[in-house]
Amino acid sequence: ENRIFPYAGGVAIFFQDVTERRVAERKLSESEQRYRSLFEHHPDAIYSFDEEGRFLSANAACEALTGYTLDELVGTPFAPLVIPEDRARATDHFHAAMRGNARSYEESIIHKSGQRVDIAITKLPIVVDGNTVGIYGVAKDLTAQRALEARLHQAEKMEAIGRLASGIAHDFNNLLTIIRSCATLMANDLPVDTPAQSDLQEIQTATRRAAELTQQLLAFSRKQLLNPQRLEVNRQVESSVGMLRRVIAENIAIETRLADDVWPTFADPGQLERVLMNLGINARDAMPNGGTLRVGTENVVLSASDADRVGLSSGPYVVLTVEDTGTGIDPAVLPHIFEPFVTTKPQGVGTGLGLATVYGIVEQTGGTITVSSTPGSGSRFAIYLPRAPETTDADA
Repeated sequence: ENRIFPYAGGVAIFFQDVTERRVAERKLSESEQRYRSLFEHHPDAIYSFDEEGRFLSANAACEALTGYTLDELVGTPFAPLVIPEDRARATDHFHAAMRGNARSYEESIIHKSGQRVDIAITKLPIVVDGNTVGIYGVAKDLTAQRALEARLHQAEKMEAIGRLASGIAHDFNNLLTIIRSCATLMANDLPVDTPAQSDLQEIQTATRRAAELTQQLLAFSRKQLLNPQRLEVNRQVESSVGMLRRVIAENIAIETRLADDVWPTFADPGQLERVLMNLGINARDAMPNGGTLRVGTENVVLSASDADRVGLSSGPYVVLTVEDTGTGIDPAVLPHIFEPFVTTKPQGVGTGLGLATVYGIVEQTGGTITVSSTPGSGSRFAIYLPRAPETTDADA
């Protein structure tokens, strides 16, 4: 670094070696760029507060998490973003971090759209010359994790219920076999015109109905025997819709929206028909004053994220939808809709095993079923069935 000054009719030149300073400045600049790159590109929300808890900075992920832009955040306090029931605890953690204690905890904030967002937070003190002058925060969106945990919990619960249902069904079938056999032997031993014959006939009828219930329980628990084969879904839908028209009231219109090039799937045609009939009859019962039942098919290729959302592997699937314009499903009931003996129908109408049976058949076929519903606006069931492999080998 050179400095030149006028001096006695000439100039005075001072030279100073600034190599170390330049190296230090470059290192500082590189360090700042590294920090800035980490700050801006980190997938989690990173931000800083001043001593009063006001935003000083925020990265792009923080803007996405809160819904507010950097200009809207800077200078505003963090507390109003936190839901009221978590606000006092969040303030306590802020003060603890200002005293030099790092804190990690979970809370919920209010997105600009009004939606509640669960987040995991780490608060770190910013220390300059031995004094805490602010807070760095790192916030992780827990929405996907919470959804995954809920799906895992539901899957574990359904698996446990399935094991229980399977055990009950097998043991109950054994008891029914004894009852049915004894009733048959008694009927054979008694005269045909004896009054007891009608009672024995009622016993036989009741055991047949009970056996049907155990079959439904086995279907739910995915323990029933299937006869899968390469299946043209559209053809199966058209056949099932034809039968539905005979059991659905005239004030309910049936519409079909079948894609022309639907892939074949590998399923038991009888059980798939059972699925469609159960869903169709449920839709009928949800539209006592009439409405529209829509049945559709389409091909989809699930990406990794879409597959995670519905609980499948990524790849090609045939989606079969059954949609009605009926009364819809109570949000409190919706998470339990596929569990045995859960029903939205009046007492004495149905067994509460229809959707449990549908769930078991679809799961055993290698697919899954999802439901969305709005009270008063109908329900939509979507069945995902894996595309059948391209092969001409019948044994495969």
